[in-house]
Amino acid sequence: CFIGGSINLTRSSIRTEDKKGFWTNNEPVTDFNICGEFGYMGKFSAIGISLNYGMKDGERTSLAASVFEELYCNLSDNFYYSPRVEVGYLNLKPDDEYNGVFLNVELCGFAYEITNSFQIRTTILSVYYCHLSNNGVSMTLNSFGINPSVTFRWTF
Repeated sequence: CFIGGSINLTRSSIRTEDKKGFWTNNEPVTDFNICGEFGYMGKFSAIGISLNYGMKDGERTSLAASVFEELYCNLSDNFYYSPRVEVGYLNLKPDDEYNGVFLNVELCGFAYEITNSFQIRTTILSVYYCHLSNNGVSMTLNSFGINPSVTFRWTF
């Protein structure tokens, strides 16, 4: 089992559909996120749950709960290529409150075992898609690119 947490930056483009079906493109948004996670680590993969808290200008902008799976491909001693797939629920508060589901695929992740009980995982490249709604107004968030994150894990 492991327990850990991460910090990350995410840059997304937002697209909103109003009640009449018209789409508008908004400015790109950059969020800072703090995430806690708990899971089980096997020899070649890890599965777990995650709780993510996003903020901007000192205020909460998002809250997400998800499940994830990571694969581990050994590149050298204690160093692994580690892609990740994550599916979850998101509550977003840009101006109003939106709720929906998201999919996050981290294509370029790497894990390093510092000791048998401590691991650092970094992610550089990811693909993110989210669909949200509020009273007939739909919103999608898309991101493909460099969204760096660092995760610290303790295994027990």
